Amino acid sequence: MTGSHDSDWAELARIRDAPVLLVSPHMDDAWLSCTAILVRPAPIHVLTVFGGAPDDPISAEWDAACGFSDSREANAARSAEERQAFRGTPHRLELMDLLEHQYLTAPREPAEGERLALLARDWLRSHPPGVILAPVGAGERNGPLSATLGRARRRPRIAPHPDHLMVRNALARAVPPRSLLLYEEFPYRRAGRGDREAARIAKIRGEFMAKVDVPIDVRRKATAAAHYPSQLRGLCGTGPQFSDPRTLEPTERYWLPTP
Repeated sequence: MTGSHDSDWAELARIRDAPVLLVSPHMDDAWLSCTAILVRPAPIHVLTVFGGAPDDPISAEWDAACGFSDSREANAARSAEERQAFRGTPHRLELMDLLEHQYLTAPREPAEGERLALLARDWLRSHPPGVILAPVGAGERNGPLSATLGRARRRPRIAPHPDHLMVRNALARAVPPRSLLLYEEFPYRRAGRGDREAARIAKIRGEFMAKVDVPIDVRRKATAAAHYPSQLRGLCGTGPQFSDPRTLEPTERYWLPTP
């Protein structure tokens, strides 16, 4: 069950100072989606899940679109981008070594989701009364997995990323009531908002989740986006860049469990 609020930080008072674990599927998702959270002065633990690279380098479609010759080159550059984006902030960045979807040659092992779930439960036990933020799974259900959003189209077609869904589902099963918050991923929200997915997860968890649209500093988000030139190359092509504040929406969307 979900409700709706137009709001600002007053609605997010619970996580203004509380311990926060922000789970980011890929190396760029946290800043692109959760600037409203990351600008708080209190430290946040940011966990980037898919930070690994295959033992033997391979060439993958998304890496090629971002200008890389193989997975080893891509992983080294993207790790450097992620660390640079968080340099100078109070936040703690941790990278897991799971492989993202583009590198898989077989179905993902359930043990990977269980590993993430165990980490989340352990974090909550050691950080009371902490909360965990997970991606909602925004995007167009029938869209393609890869898309260049800089193309001249009003509403791009791009599917929810399977890595985002894996992270969300693992955390939705593992995190106890009132401790899981959902965030809407940028730029997937441009293809399909996350309200339906949020309502489905809330129903499964037996919770009421209030939708909150939080105003953001688009200049701060644009500055963060500029730390990810490789991903902007893939996402935006030669079109308007997300490092330009004029290309960004003025709000971010979250879903918070409420009584």
